[in-house]
Amino acid sequence: MTMAETCENCGRPIKDWSATHCSEDCLLESIQYSKTLMEQSKFDNLISRMRKENRFDSKLLDELK
Repeated sequence: MTMAETCENCGRPIKDWSATHCSEDCLLESIQYSKTLMEQSKFDNLISRMRKENRFDSKLLDELK
């Protein structure tokens, strides 16, 4: 059995080794006051995709830059 990766924000185990965060809430906590969250219309589409794939990854947020 392999050890799970851990969330970059809270340290909880993550099932998907390619993700960086354990949940949507954990991912968004680090950017909740950023301009990206407030100004980008693409943000909703990206979050929808993360929910569908159940993969919360800060690298995906780079697509908004």
